[in-house]
Amino acid sequence: MVHFLKPQEDLTLDWRPLWKDIKTIVLPAEAPSHTATLRRGLKGLWKLCLHAQSYFDPKERYAMLQEILPYFSTSDLSDGFIVLGVLNVLMPTAPAPPTEPLSQPSNFLPTFFHLWSLVSRSKVVDSTLLDIFSRLARDYLSCVHVPFGEHGIYTREQSDLIFTAVLRLTDIPVGQANPRTATSTIQLAWPCF
Repeated sequence: MVHFLKPQEDLTLDWRPLWKDIKTIVLPAEAPSHTATLRRGLKGLWKLCLHAQSYFDPKERYAMLQEILPYFSTSDLSDGFIVLGVLNVLMPTAPAPPTEPLSQPSNFLPTFFHLWSLVSRSKVVDSTLLDIFSRLARDYLSCVHVPFGEHGIYTREQSDLIFTAVLRLTDIPVGQANPRTATSTIQLAWPCF
């Protein structure tokens, strides 16, 4: 009989040791001079993060953002991409208890949407944030202390941005149609009766 450990019930992991290792590999300013051997372990470390993520305490979400977000920069966009990638693999998406107001979606989602606006029009960033947002939406479906409205845990504006990004990623044109195009007629190759 196989027994799976339930996140936060059976096992809670500390995210800081993984962050410490990731930071030395992906952030050049934080890396020691012998990073060649460390970089080889990044793929394995990334996989470990993806599996361990659900066991990180959602109460730590605010502390995680406080620790990682200072590395976000628009002057060197690679740092912005790195930070969003790290948050994607480290940040727990399970609901935090109601006693942790700073770890609730209404508190941290505006930050993610602001970061998204700073690096808009990037398919990598769109995919990364859509991954986070989809897991949050899934994990908050059964949460009773977070309001779930017409747009789930998102506001109308946030939901519009999410769906616009999905359409953009699928190469479906987004925006208003040209009035000339919308009213033009189509010439059929066969006669209409």
